[in-house]
Amino acid sequence: MAKFGRMDEFVIGSSWKNYCQKLTFFFKANSIEDDIQKRNIFLTICGDSTFSIADALLKPATLEDSTFETIKTKLPMGVRTYRDIWPDQPALTPVNLQLQTWTNENITILGSKEVVVSYNNQEAVLTVLIVSGSGPSLLGRSWFSALGIILQTPNAVSVNSVIQKFSGLFEGDVGQFRGPPVSISIEKDTQPIFLKHRTVPFAHKEKIELAIDKLEKAGVLEKVEGSNWATPVVPVIKRNNEVRLCGHYAATVNKVLTKVAYPLPTANEIFAKLTGCTLFTKLDLENAYLQLCVDEKSADILTLNTTKGLYRMKRLPFGISSAPAIFQKFMDTLLSNLEGTAALLDDVIIGGRNRDEHDKRVEIVMERLWKAGLKMRKEKCIFGCNSVQFFVYMVDQQGIPPTH
Repeated sequence: MAKFGRMDEFVIGSSWKNYCQKLTFFFKANSIEDDIQKRNIFLTICGDSTFSIADALLKPATLEDSTFETIKTKLPMGVRTYRDIWPDQPALTPVNLQLQTWTNENITILGSKEVVVSYNNQEAVLTVLIVSGSGPSLLGRSWFSALGIILQTPNAVSVNSVIQKFSGLFEGDVGQFRGPPVSISIEKDTQPIFLKHRTVPFAHKEKIELAIDKLEKAGVLEKVEGSNWATPVVPVIKRNNEVRLCGHYAATVNKVLTKVAYPLPTANEIFAKLTGCTLFTKLDLENAYLQLCVDEKSADILTLNTTKGLYRMKRLPFGISSAPAIFQKFMDTLLSNLEGTAALLDDVIIGGRNRDEHDKRVEIVMERLWKAGLKMRKEKCIFGCNSVQFFVYMVDQQGIPPTH
Protein backbone atom coordinates (compact mmCIF):
# COMPACT_ATOMS: atom_id res chain seq x y z
CA MET A 1 0.00 0.00 0.00
CA ALA A 2 1.46 3.35 -1.06
CA LYS A 3 2.47 5.79 1.69
CA PHE A 4 3.99 9.28 1.91
CA GLY A 5 5.55 9.73 5.26
CA ARG A 6 2.94 8.43 7.68
CA MET A 7 -0.07 9.18 5.44
CA ASP A 8 -1.93 6.12 4.08
CA GLU A 9 -3.84 5.98 0.78
CA PHE A 10 -7.57 6.65 0.78
CA VAL A 11 -9.79 3.56 1.07
CA ILE A 12 -13.06 3.84 -0.87
CA GLY A 13 -15.94 3.29 1.52
CA SER A 14 -14.28 5.14 4.39
CA SER A 15 -14.99 8.74 5.36
CA TRP A 16 -13.67 11.24 2.82
CA LYS A 17 -14.24 14.06 5.33
CA ASN A 18 -12.06 12.37 7.94
CA TYR A 19 -9.38 11.62 5.36
CA CYS A 20 -9.26 15.28 4.33
CA GLN A 21 -8.85 16.31 7.99
CA LYS A 22 -5.93 13.91 8.33
CA LEU A 23 -4.43 15.34 5.14
CA THR A 24 -4.73 18.86 6.54
CA PHE A 25 -2.80 17.87 9.69
CA PHE A 26 -0.26 16.01 7.57
CA PHE A 27 0.37 19.08 5.39
CA LYS A 28 0.71 21.30 8.46
CA ALA A 29 3.10 18.87 10.14
CA ASN A 30 5.30 18.88 7.05
CA SER A 31 4.96 22.68 6.48
CA ILE A 32 3.38 22.11 3.08
CA GLU A 33 1.41 25.18 1.95
CA ASP A 34 1.69 25.18 -1.85
CA ASP A 35 -1.55 23.88 -3.44
CA ILE A 36 0.25 22.21 -6.37
CA GLN A 37 2.52 20.35 -3.97
CA LYS A 38 -0.53 19.23 -1.99
CA ARG A 39 -2.08 17.95 -5.23
CA ASN A 40 1.06 16.04 -6.19
CA ILE A 41 1.34 14.42 -2.78
CA PHE A 42 -2.32 13.39 -2.72
CA LEU A 43 -2.20 11.90 -6.23
CA THR A 44 0.93 9.97 -5.27
CA ILE A 45 -0.65 8.33 -2.22
CA CYS A 46 -4.38 8.15 -3.02
CA GLY A 47 -4.43 4.65 -4.57
CA ASP A 48 -5.24 3.43 -8.09
CA SER A 49 -9.06 3.39 -7.77
CA THR A 50 -9.26 6.89 -6.27
CA PHE A 51 -6.78 8.17 -8.86
CA SER A 52 -8.93 6.80 -11.73
CA ILE A 53 -12.12 8.32 -10.32
CA ALA A 54 -10.46 11.72 -9.85
CA ASP A 55 -9.11 11.61 -13.40
CA ALA A 56 -12.58 10.79 -14.82
CA LEU A 57 -14.46 13.42 -12.80
CA LEU A 58 -12.17 16.26 -13.84
CA LYS A 59 -12.40 15.71 -17.61
CA PRO A 60 -12.05 17.50 -19.96
CA ALA A 61 -9.50 19.11 -17.62
CA THR A 62 -6.49 17.03 -16.63
CA LEU A 63 -5.17 16.23 -13.17
CA GLU A 64 -2.03 18.19 -14.00
CA ASP A 65 -4.13 21.29 -14.70
CA SER A 66 -6.25 20.93 -11.55
CA THR A 67 -5.61 22.20 -8.05
CA PHE A 68 -5.87 20.14 -4.90
CA GLU A 69 -8.91 22.15 -3.79
CA THR A 70 -10.70 21.32 -7.07
CA ILE A 71 -9.98 17.61 -6.67
CA LYS A 72 -11.01 17.75 -3.03
CA THR A 73 -14.39 19.29 -3.98
CA LYS A 74 -15.29 16.99 -6.87
CA LEU A 75 -14.02 13.64 -5.62
CA PRO A 76 -16.73 12.85 -3.00
CA MET A 77 -19.43 12.56 -5.71
CA GLY A 78 -17.42 9.95 -7.60
CA VAL A 79 -16.49 8.08 -4.42
CA ARG A 80 -20.13 7.74 -3.32
CA THR A 81 -21.25 6.64 -6.78
CA TYR A 82 -18.51 4.02 -7.05
CA ARG A 83 -19.22 2.69 -3.55
CA ASP A 84 -22.97 2.40 -4.16
CA ILE A 85 -22.56 0.59 -7.48
CA TRP A 86 -19.90 -1.86 -6.29
CA PRO A 87 -19.34 -2.17 -2.55
CA ASP A 88 -16.39 -4.54 -3.10
CA GLN A 89 -14.54 -1.82 -5.06
CA PRO A 90 -13.32 -3.65 -8.19
CA ALA A 91 -10.68 -1.96 -10.34
CA LEU A 92 -12.15 -0.05 -13.30
CA THR A 93 -10.70 0.13 -16.80
CA PRO A 94 -10.32 3.65 -18.25
CA VAL A 95 -12.65 4.39 -21.18
CA ASN A 96 -11.97 6.82 -24.02
CA LEU A 97 -15.60 7.83 -24.67
CA GLN A 98 -17.66 11.00 -24.50
CA LEU A 99 -21.32 10.70 -23.51
CA GLN A 100 -24.03 13.36 -23.34
CA THR A 101 -27.60 13.45 -22.10
CA TRP A 102 -30.44 14.39 -24.46
CA THR A 103 -30.10 17.93 -23.09
CA ASN A 104 -26.41 18.04 -24.14
CA GLU A 105 -24.99 17.76 -20.63
CA ASN A 106 -21.73 15.84 -20.35
CA ILE A 107 -21.81 12.51 -18.51
CA THR A 108 -18.72 11.65 -16.50
CA ILE A 109 -17.54 8.06 -17.13
CA LEU A 110 -15.68 6.58 -14.16
CA GLY A 111 -14.57 3.52 -16.12
CA SER A 112 -15.71 0.13 -17.38
CA LYS A 113 -15.89 -3.39 -15.99
CA GLU A 114 -16.30 -6.82 -17.56
CA VAL A 115 -19.28 -8.58 -15.95
CA VAL A 116 -21.12 -11.87 -16.36
CA VAL A 117 -24.71 -11.23 -17.47
CA SER A 118 -27.55 -13.77 -17.46
CA TYR A 119 -30.87 -13.33 -19.29
CA ASN A 120 -33.45 -15.97 -20.30
CA ASN A 121 -30.96 -18.82 -19.92
CA GLN A 122 -28.40 -16.85 -21.96
CA GLU A 123 -25.08 -15.94 -20.35
CA ALA A 124 -22.31 -13.70 -21.65
CA VAL A 125 -19.35 -11.66 -20.47
CA LEU A 126 -20.14 -8.06 -21.36
CA THR A 127 -18.78 -4.58 -20.70
CA VAL A 128 -20.69 -2.26 -18.37
CA LEU A 129 -19.95 1.47 -18.14
CA ILE A 130 -19.89 3.09 -14.70
CA VAL A 131 -20.88 6.76 -14.77
CA SER A 132 -21.22 9.46 -12.17
CA GLY A 133 -24.64 10.73 -11.12
CA SER A 134 -28.09 9.25 -10.59
CA GLY A 135 -30.66 7.76 -12.95
CA PRO A 136 -31.96 4.43 -14.23
CA SER A 137 -29.62 1.76 -15.55
CA LEU A 138 -29.75 1.58 -19.33
CA LEU A 139 -29.42 -1.48 -21.56
CA GLY A 140 -27.29 -0.71 -24.62
CA ARG A 141 -27.89 -2.18 -28.06
CA SER A 142 -24.45 -3.79 -27.98
CA TRP A 143 -25.83 -6.32 -25.46
CA PHE A 144 -28.80 -7.41 -27.58
CA SER A 145 -27.21 -10.08 -29.78
CA ALA A 146 -25.11 -11.54 -26.96
CA LEU A 147 -28.21 -12.02 -24.80
CA GLY A 148 -30.47 -13.21 -27.61
CA ILE A 149 -32.67 -10.12 -27.48
CA ILE A 150 -34.52 -9.69 -30.78
CA LEU A 151 -36.74 -6.74 -31.60
CA GLN A 152 -39.56 -7.55 -33.98
CA THR A 153 -39.19 -5.81 -37.33
CA PRO A 154 -41.90 -3.43 -38.53
CA ASN A 155 -44.93 -4.75 -40.36
CA ALA A 156 -43.93 -4.14 -43.99
CA VAL A 157 -47.48 -3.81 -45.31
CA SER A 158 -48.41 -1.14 -42.75
CA VAL A 159 -45.16 0.77 -43.31
CA ASN A 160 -45.53 0.85 -47.07
CA SER A 161 -49.18 1.88 -47.03
CA VAL A 162 -48.59 4.69 -44.53
CA ILE A 163 -45.55 6.01 -46.39
CA GLN A 164 -47.42 5.91 -49.69
CA LYS A 165 -50.44 7.75 -48.33
CA PHE A 166 -48.39 10.45 -46.61
CA SER A 167 -45.32 10.46 -48.85
CA GLY A 168 -45.23 14.27 -48.63
CA LEU A 169 -44.07 13.96 -45.03
CA PHE A 170 -40.77 12.46 -46.19
CA GLU A 171 -40.09 14.58 -49.27
CA GLY A 172 -38.66 18.02 -49.95
CA ASP A 173 -36.54 20.39 -47.91
CA VAL A 174 -37.11 21.69 -44.38
CA GLY A 175 -40.77 21.54 -43.34
CA GLN A 176 -42.69 24.73 -42.58
CA PHE A 177 -45.60 24.93 -40.16
CA ARG A 178 -48.61 26.39 -41.94
CA GLY A 179 -49.93 28.11 -38.83
CA PRO A 180 -48.93 31.43 -37.21
CA PRO A 181 -45.26 32.13 -36.44
CA VAL A 182 -43.83 31.85 -32.94
CA SER A 183 -42.22 34.73 -31.12
CA ILE A 184 -39.32 35.13 -28.73
CA SER A 185 -39.37 37.87 -26.11
CA ILE A 186 -36.46 39.77 -24.63
CA GLU A 187 -36.24 41.95 -21.55
CA LYS A 188 -37.38 45.56 -21.85
CA ASP A 189 -34.85 48.28 -22.64
CA THR A 190 -32.33 45.70 -23.85
CA GLN A 191 -29.47 47.05 -25.94
CA PRO A 192 -28.78 45.00 -29.11
CA ILE A 193 -25.69 42.80 -29.07
CA PHE A 194 -23.58 42.58 -32.23
CA LEU A 195 -20.69 40.09 -32.40
CA LYS A 196 -18.41 39.50 -35.36
CA HIS A 197 -18.36 36.17 -37.17
CA ARG A 198 -15.96 33.43 -36.19
CA THR A 199 -13.22 32.17 -38.44
CA VAL A 200 -13.72 28.61 -39.65
CA PRO A 201 -11.14 25.95 -40.55
CA PHE A 202 -10.21 26.17 -44.22
CA ALA A 203 -10.96 22.46 -44.66
CA HIS A 204 -14.61 23.02 -43.65
CA LYS A 205 -15.16 26.48 -45.17
CA GLU A 206 -16.70 25.31 -48.46
CA LYS A 207 -18.94 22.77 -46.73
CA ILE A 208 -20.18 25.38 -44.24
CA GLU A 209 -20.93 27.93 -46.95
CA LEU A 210 -22.84 25.29 -48.95
CA ALA A 211 -24.91 24.61 -45.82
CA ILE A 212 -25.67 28.34 -45.56
CA ASP A 213 -26.74 28.43 -49.22
CA LYS A 214 -28.97 25.41 -48.69
CA LEU A 215 -30.74 27.00 -45.74
CA GLU A 216 -31.16 30.25 -47.64
CA LYS A 217 -32.73 28.38 -50.56
CA ALA A 218 -35.06 26.56 -48.14
CA GLY A 219 -36.27 29.86 -46.68
CA VAL A 220 -34.64 29.35 -43.30
CA LEU A 221 -32.08 32.16 -43.73
CA GLU A 222 -32.44 35.54 -45.47
CA LYS A 223 -29.42 37.61 -46.51
CA VAL A 224 -29.38 41.18 -45.15
CA GLU A 225 -26.92 44.05 -45.49
CA GLY A 226 -27.09 45.26 -41.90
CA SER A 227 -28.52 44.45 -38.48
CA ASN A 228 -28.45 45.75 -34.91
CA TRP A 229 -28.20 42.18 -33.66
CA ALA A 230 -25.63 39.60 -34.76
CA THR A 231 -24.79 36.18 -33.33
CA PRO A 232 -21.75 34.27 -34.65
CA VAL A 233 -22.44 30.94 -36.34
CA VAL A 234 -20.98 27.81 -34.72
CA PRO A 235 -20.86 24.98 -37.30
CA VAL A 236 -21.20 21.46 -35.93
CA ILE A 237 -19.88 18.60 -38.08
CA LYS A 238 -22.21 15.62 -37.51
CA ARG A 239 -21.25 11.95 -37.61
CA ASN A 240 -22.56 11.59 -41.16
CA ASN A 241 -20.22 14.46 -42.14
CA GLU A 242 -23.14 16.86 -42.63
CA VAL A 243 -23.01 20.37 -41.18
CA ARG A 244 -25.48 21.74 -38.66
CA LEU A 245 -25.35 25.52 -38.31
CA CYS A 246 -25.97 26.73 -34.76
CA GLY A 247 -25.83 30.27 -33.44
CA HIS A 248 -23.76 31.02 -30.35
CA TYR A 249 -26.83 32.57 -28.73
CA ALA A 250 -25.45 31.99 -25.25
CA ALA A 251 -23.26 35.03 -25.89
CA THR A 252 -26.09 37.22 -27.19
CA VAL A 253 -29.84 36.58 -27.14
CA ASN A 254 -29.98 34.05 -24.31
CA LYS A 255 -28.57 36.66 -21.93
CA VAL A 256 -31.68 38.83 -22.27
CA LEU A 257 -34.29 36.25 -23.26
CA THR A 258 -37.56 36.12 -21.34
CA LYS A 259 -37.98 32.61 -19.96
CA VAL A 260 -40.83 30.45 -21.26
CA ALA A 261 -42.52 28.54 -18.45
CA TYR A 262 -43.53 25.28 -20.11
CA PRO A 263 -42.02 22.09 -18.65
CA LEU A 264 -41.14 19.03 -20.69
CA PRO A 265 -43.29 15.98 -19.91
CA THR A 266 -41.92 13.39 -17.52
CA ALA A 267 -41.46 9.74 -18.46
CA ASN A 268 -44.39 8.76 -16.25
CA GLU A 269 -46.67 11.29 -17.96
CA ILE A 270 -45.71 9.99 -21.39
CA PHE A 271 -46.00 6.28 -20.69
CA ALA A 272 -49.28 6.67 -18.78
CA LYS A 273 -50.83 7.46 -22.18
CA LEU A 274 -49.62 4.09 -23.51
CA THR A 275 -51.18 1.89 -20.84
CA GLY A 276 -52.55 -1.31 -22.34
CA CYS A 277 -50.87 -0.81 -25.73
CA THR A 278 -49.23 -3.77 -27.47
CA LEU A 279 -48.10 -2.20 -30.76
CA PHE A 280 -46.02 0.95 -31.08
CA THR A 281 -44.84 3.43 -33.69
CA LYS A 282 -42.19 6.11 -33.25
CA LEU A 283 -41.99 9.14 -35.55
CA ASP A 284 -38.99 11.47 -35.81
CA LEU A 285 -39.37 15.05 -37.06
CA GLU A 286 -36.73 16.40 -39.46
CA ASN A 287 -34.86 19.51 -38.22
CA ALA A 288 -37.50 19.91 -35.51
CA TYR A 289 -37.19 23.55 -34.42
CA LEU A 290 -36.45 24.82 -37.91
CA GLN A 291 -39.96 23.84 -39.03
CA LEU A 292 -41.44 26.68 -36.96
CA CYS A 293 -41.35 30.19 -38.45
CA VAL A 294 -40.63 33.16 -36.20
CA ASP A 295 -42.16 36.62 -36.56
CA GLU A 296 -40.29 39.52 -38.18
CA LYS A 297 -39.10 41.07 -34.92
CA SER A 298 -37.74 37.74 -33.70
CA ALA A 299 -36.01 37.10 -37.04
CA ASP A 300 -34.13 40.41 -36.65
CA ILE A 301 -33.02 39.55 -33.11
CA LEU A 302 -31.86 36.09 -34.21
CA THR A 303 -29.66 37.39 -37.08
CA LEU A 304 -26.55 35.26 -37.67
CA ASN A 305 -23.10 36.55 -38.56
CA THR A 306 -21.24 34.24 -40.96
CA THR A 307 -18.20 34.29 -43.20
CA LYS A 308 -20.65 35.10 -46.02
CA GLY A 309 -22.25 38.04 -44.21
CA LEU A 310 -25.39 38.61 -42.14
CA TYR A 311 -28.49 36.39 -42.37
CA ARG A 312 -31.83 36.84 -40.63
CA MET A 313 -32.94 33.60 -38.98
CA LYS A 314 -36.55 33.13 -40.11
CA ARG A 315 -37.10 29.88 -38.19
CA LEU A 316 -36.81 28.84 -34.55
CA PRO A 317 -33.09 27.98 -34.22
CA PHE A 318 -31.11 25.50 -32.20
CA GLY A 319 -29.24 27.21 -29.39
CA ILE A 320 -32.06 29.43 -28.13
CA SER A 321 -32.65 28.52 -24.48
CA SER A 322 -36.43 28.83 -24.79
CA ALA A 323 -36.64 26.71 -27.98
CA PRO A 324 -37.33 23.35 -26.23
CA ALA A 325 -40.24 24.81 -24.26
CA ILE A 326 -41.67 26.59 -27.32
CA PHE A 327 -41.45 23.46 -29.46
CA GLN A 328 -42.86 21.15 -26.77
CA LYS A 329 -45.86 23.43 -26.30
CA PHE A 330 -46.38 23.44 -30.07
CA MET A 331 -46.29 19.63 -30.29
CA ASP A 332 -48.62 19.19 -27.30
CA THR A 333 -51.12 21.56 -28.90
CA LEU A 334 -50.86 19.94 -32.33
CA LEU A 335 -51.42 16.43 -30.94
CA SER A 336 -53.94 17.33 -28.23
CA ASN A 337 -56.93 15.06 -27.60
CA LEU A 338 -55.30 12.07 -29.33
CA GLU A 339 -55.39 8.85 -27.31
CA GLY A 340 -52.32 6.65 -27.09
CA THR A 341 -50.10 9.43 -28.41
CA ALA A 342 -47.34 11.47 -26.77
CA ALA A 343 -44.52 13.73 -27.93
CA LEU A 344 -41.17 14.61 -26.44
CA LEU A 345 -39.71 17.42 -28.54
CA ASP A 346 -39.10 15.98 -32.03
CA ASP A 347 -40.06 12.38 -31.18
CA VAL A 348 -43.66 11.13 -31.27
CA ILE A 349 -44.76 7.75 -29.89
CA ILE A 350 -48.08 6.15 -30.80
CA GLY A 351 -49.53 2.99 -29.25
CA GLY A 352 -52.54 0.76 -29.81
CA ARG A 353 -54.07 -2.21 -27.99
CA ASN A 354 -54.38 -4.09 -31.26
CA ARG A 355 -53.39 -3.74 -34.92
CA ASP A 356 -56.57 -1.97 -36.01
CA GLU A 357 -56.48 0.60 -33.21
CA HIS A 358 -52.76 1.19 -33.68
CA ASP A 359 -53.04 1.75 -37.43
CA LYS A 360 -55.95 4.16 -37.08
CA ARG A 361 -54.07 6.22 -34.49
CA VAL A 362 -50.94 6.33 -36.66
CA GLU A 363 -52.98 7.52 -39.63
CA ILE A 364 -54.62 10.28 -37.57
CA VAL A 365 -51.28 11.52 -36.23
CA MET A 366 -49.57 11.51 -39.60
CA GLU A 367 -52.50 13.30 -41.17
CA ARG A 368 -52.20 16.09 -38.57
CA LEU A 369 -48.47 16.38 -39.18
CA TRP A 370 -48.99 16.45 -42.95
CA LYS A 371 -51.71 19.11 -42.78
CA ALA A 372 -49.48 21.18 -40.50
CA GLY A 373 -46.74 21.20 -43.16
CA LEU A 374 -44.17 19.27 -41.14
CA LYS A 375 -41.51 16.81 -42.36
CA MET A 376 -40.15 13.59 -40.90
CA ARG A 377 -36.97 11.54 -41.19
CA LYS A 378 -38.04 8.31 -42.84
CA GLU A 379 -34.95 6.39 -41.81
CA LYS A 380 -35.55 7.12 -38.11
CA CYS A 381 -39.26 6.26 -38.03
CA ILE A 382 -40.33 2.86 -36.71
CA PHE A 383 -43.79 1.45 -37.45
CA GLY A 384 -45.91 -1.26 -35.82
CA CYS A 385 -43.43 -2.90 -33.44
CA ASN A 386 -44.10 -4.88 -30.27
CA SER A 387 -41.40 -2.83 -28.56
CA VAL A 388 -39.75 0.47 -29.37
CA GLN A 389 -37.04 2.64 -27.85
CA PHE A 390 -38.37 6.05 -26.88
CA PHE A 391 -36.04 8.57 -25.33
CA VAL A 392 -33.81 6.31 -23.14
CA TYR A 393 -36.47 3.67 -22.47
CA MET A 394 -37.41 0.44 -24.22
CA VAL A 395 -41.22 0.23 -24.17
CA ASP A 396 -43.38 -2.85 -24.76
CA GLN A 397 -46.80 -4.14 -23.70
CA GLN A 398 -45.46 -4.70 -20.16
CA GLY A 399 -44.58 -1.01 -19.86
CA ILE A 400 -40.95 -0.14 -19.28
CA PRO A 401 -38.94 -3.36 -18.82
CA PRO A 402 -36.15 -3.36 -16.21
CA THR A 403 -32.77 -2.55 -17.78
CA HIS A 404 -30.47 -3.86 -15.11
